[in-house]
Amino acid sequence: MKQNALLAKSIKEGDEAAFELFFRAEYNNVVTFLNRYLRNSLLAQDVAQESFIALWQKREQIDAAGNIRAYVFTIARNRALNEMALKINQTRTEWEKNELAIAIEAMNDPDLVQDIQALELKELIRKVYLELPEKVAESFILSRECGLSYEEIAQKKGITKKIVEYRIRIALQVFKKRLKDYMYFFLFW
Repeated sequence: MKQNALLAKSIKEGDEAAFELFFRAEYNNVVTFLNRYLRNSLLAQDVAQESFIALWQKREQIDAAGNIRAYVFTIARNRALNEMALKINQTRTEWEKNELAIAIEAMNDPDLVQDIQALELKELIRKVYLELPEKVAESFILSRECGLSYEEIAQKKGITKKIVEYRIRIALQVFKKRLKDYMYFFLFW
């Protein structure tokens, strides 16, 4: 079982040590994310803490196969939206109301929702890279991330272009198989 899934499963089963490990690893990331929209570091810290408390309280609902990181970011986003909605009703000046309305609109932006959902996809892609044989992954990274041609990879690695093509084809087959459920995401991304 992969590390993320094992962590989610442990938290779902009530493992406090696993929850603390997750909290320590992600708390500052959630605070930073929230602070971009709330523009108040103390409020961002409060909302982040409330989000982790909500995660713990709803731990039975965690999908052990899902991405727990994306789940806590979604909880934090929803709590921040609630916080801003309350604040907009208590605000006196029109300028502050407009500023809050813009922040709410930014948090409701489909791109932000997609970014949170992309956390799960990024984790899956990272896992697929780890599953690939080392030389296949190396050729694929040189091709797709470094932008090298098959010929350049062949020269750099001292192999034939046909071997590079074969390795890339293997990598693409693995990615296609493992990411088939996310093909809709790539169409809209």
